[in-house]
Amino acid sequence: MKRYRFNSLFAVLAAAVLAACSTVMPDEATTITSNGSAFERALTHEYGVLAEKEAALFDWKDAFYFRDKTLDVSKGKMVVLANEKEFSIPDEYWAEYEQNHDVLSQLITNEAIQKAAPSQLAIAQTSFDCWVEEIEENLQPDMITGCYQRFHNAMTALGVGNETYGFHIYFEHDSAALTDAAKDVLNKVVTEYNSDDYTIVKVLGYTDTTGSDAYNMELSQKRAAAVTDALKSKGLNANYVVKSFGEEELQVPTMDGVKEIKNRRVQVILQ
Repeated sequence: MKRYRFNSLFAVLAAAVLAACSTVMPDEATTITSNGSAFERALTHEYGVLAEKEAALFDWKDAFYFRDKTLDVSKGKMVVLANEKEFSIPDEYWAEYEQNHDVLSQLITNEAIQKAAPSQLAIAQTSFDCWVEEIEENLQPDMITGCYQRFHNAMTALGVGNETYGFHIYFEHDSAALTDAAKDVLNKVVTEYNSDDYTIVKVLGYTDTTGSDAYNMELSQKRAAAVTDALKSKGLNANYVVKSFGEEELQVPTMDGVKEIKNRRVQVILQ
């Protein structure tokens, strides 16, 4: 009886070891396949490519991150986009990250788009994740640009890139002066505008809830004007639509009198 128990235990342990050994390593992630929808098959492949790319660079943390996503998708599990809870987003990329994350989150859950353009949607999702991973490291500009360009191309193919594109410029408390981070965002606005067939630039000014309604309306006007003037000085000639909202339409809901940087903003929308 004791021998039987030992053999049973050995068999269980052996099975566990074999199961562990059969797990696909990141450098072989493209061997993982899916029997799911066309979108799931494309997404499994694209995440596998990312896992192998990171493994080739000996970045095992991110290699396993993408390998795990590959496995999850292959099993029919929904995976979320790379986000600020998993990666540290540098301030200079925050506006782009926020805009792209919001738009893409809606697309990847749209079954009609999954069926109509599975490959492009899979590329958009994985290239966004690639971009987020690269901007956290912020060490290789060519790889940041490469991931972002592939994402942008996929979004354009999906009919998104050439319709509406938005940026957020944030301000210090009680100020309409452009920070260095804000100036970096404005440079990206100009680059994006010149890269596509945009004709309209909407500039929308806001404040947080500190100060009176009248004061905040004036401050939001000054912020919108500062952004508009800066874009014009950079040679961005377009049809401008400039509006100010004071402390209305808060990006982050707060009580009155609360300092909140995400509410101290100007939104620039390209159409």
